[in-house]
Amino acid sequence: MILTLLSAIFGGALRLAPEVLKFLGQNEQNAHELAMQDKQIQFLQIQGQLKTDEINAQGAINMQQAQIQAITALNQSQASEAMAGGWFIAAINALVRPMVTFYIFGLWGAYTLACLLNAYQQSGNAITALMGVWTQDDASMLSMIAAFYFVGRTWDKNSS
Repeated sequence: MILTLLSAIFGGALRLAPEVLKFLGQNEQNAHELAMQDKQIQFLQIQGQLKTDEINAQGAINMQQAQIQAITALNQSQASEAMAGGWFIAAINALVRPMVTFYIFGLWGAYTLACLLNAYQQSGNAITALMGVWTQDDASMLSMIAAFYFVGRTWDKNSS
């Protein structure tokens, strides 16, 4: 009888042991599950950032391709217009921007020379006249023209 009673008690205790161990281990399992969810959120954030970077890079590539296609189309239309108009029209077309620049630069030089001569007549000293005529605006204009012709065009040719 005692043996039956002990068997029933130990049998019930051993039957409950896995449930008790499972209940005690539940806290560790929940912590592990929470850590896994945090890792998954971090992974999804990194994956989303990579996808955003990929979309931005593809957008930049598409923009550059569209710019190259627009430049190519413009060059082709200019070439066809030049062929249709003949060599004289093509030469005039090619010289428009440089001639306007030289004209503006010549006007600026004539104005500066006139100011220099006027200042020299008033002061009688060439250094004082030059210092009075050469302003920050003059330096800015000269550097702008030099940068356009020598730096900007070289940069544009090397970047394409």
